[in-house]
Amino acid sequence: MTADGVAAVTHPFQVHVLRANHPTRPLALWLSYTGPQAGTSGNGEVAAAFFDGEHNAVWHVRQQVPNSFCRINYETDELRLDESTLTPDQVSGSAPGNNCHLFWDLQMHPLTEQLQSNPLLSVDTESVQSHLMFNGTIWLDGEPIEVRSWFGSRVDDQGQKTFRRLAWAQVVGFDNNPHAFFECSTQRMMLGAKWSPWMSMFTLTYAGSVYAINSLCDGIMEDNNSGSLVWRFDAKQAGVRIQGQVQAPAAFFARFTMPGVGAKDAVMHTKLANCIVTLTRPGKTPATLSSLHRASFEMSGEKHCLGVSVVTCMPETGLA
Repeated sequence: MTADGVAAVTHPFQVHVLRANHPTRPLALWLSYTGPQAGTSGNGEVAAAFFDGEHNAVWHVRQQVPNSFCRINYETDELRLDESTLTPDQVSGSAPGNNCHLFWDLQMHPLTEQLQSNPLLSVDTESVQSHLMFNGTIWLDGEPIEVRSWFGSRVDDQGQKTFRRLAWAQVVGFDNNPHAFFECSTQRMMLGAKWSPWMSMFTLTYAGSVYAINSLCDGIMEDNNSGSLVWRFDAKQAGVRIQGQVQAPAAFFARFTMPGVGAKDAVMHTKLANCIVTLTRPGKTPATLSSLHRASFEMSGEKHCLGVSVVTCMPETGLA
């Protein structure tokens, strides 16, 4: 691997995860770029998945990239893994799968640029800084798929194994409110040599305000024969209540294991989940937000066995 920039060897390996959803159709793209740790001989990896809810199909591809074909420029924040490239405003590349080959060439623009152009909307730029708008083209086995104003996000993980996630969901713009954003997770942190209790975190950006609830809880996984993966939640704190659910058919999920970790750390994920969230605040009318098929939903693969897993029974803690 070639590293450019000052003191590059001090950087750990990074995993860059991006996803983009069609604004109206059940189509989505997920990308993962993993750069090897600076100063090592480890390989990089490119992985991708295309979710097609119109045909109930998911294509998942991944490719190992030899260290000698990896290049990181820390000054320009550019990662090259063979012919796949990730920069602050562009992502392009390709990877083969068992039954398909996926190519992509997309430009990325911060969604805050579009939100700030609306003088009637108060935007907390810090809360939506990772939210993006994508334009470009995807090719699935040579067939082009036009990407125009797809909503999505980018998450950069430093590769530090400091937490374990049980479930995570995110909505970048709801069908009935494109300026609202929602993210929730149930995870536990590594504290020294021991794990903390499971913690649930909910963040909702709505009408220019950010509502956050953090609570200790145990996520309960159980089998269900409904054919869908469902996460139900109901949390209250300081007079604010966030309740709802995220769900998607089991057929819409892809399995992914991060490079360098065991099978128990695999995740099941989809970008075509349905999400309904109701926000209740003192003195105001409850607001219900819904997204038919543009929620990102991820859960621990360890819990996904022969049946269908459900994350439910989230205790109401920290009540005002």
